[in-house]
Amino acid sequence: MEEFEDFAEYAKEKGFEINPNKHLAKEIVAKLKENKEKFGYCYCPSKELTGSYEKDKKNICPCETHEEEIHTQGHCDCELFVI
Repeated sequence: MEEFEDFAEYAKEKGFEINPNKHLAKEIVAKLKENKEKFGYCYCPSKELTGSYEKDKKNICPCETHEEEIHTQGHCDCELFVI
């Protein structure tokens, strides 16, 4: 998942949405693409990486904690997904 439309479709399926601030949302998607080019995976730009795929795979967007963050904060840590 790396195109803006893919993230929007995923959000809709899950019952939340992409941040309505389209400029911010596109910046976050650009950072995800940058991480994919740099590291090989769309790692969340808000998570620290260890350099170990086994430890970091939980931070591939959508990360393991995004749903919990959305339900407790109203958005995931990177603010791509919101309710």
